[in-house]
Amino acid sequence: MKTYTESGKDEMDFADTTLHWLAAETQTTTIMTVVERDSNRYRLPDGKHFVVA
Repeated sequence: MKTYTESGKDEMDFADTTLHWLAAETQTTTIMTVVERDSNRYRLPDGKHFVVA
């Protein structure tokens, strides 16, 4: 989880880390979430961000 956390920010929780890993593995950027607060903070390895549906 520390790998994907920006310095100076709170550490990613397990759910966010799992979502990030799955998105990177499947090349999917569209997600559904009830907590949009953190979804804009994370970027995939190619620099894209999540699209909240």
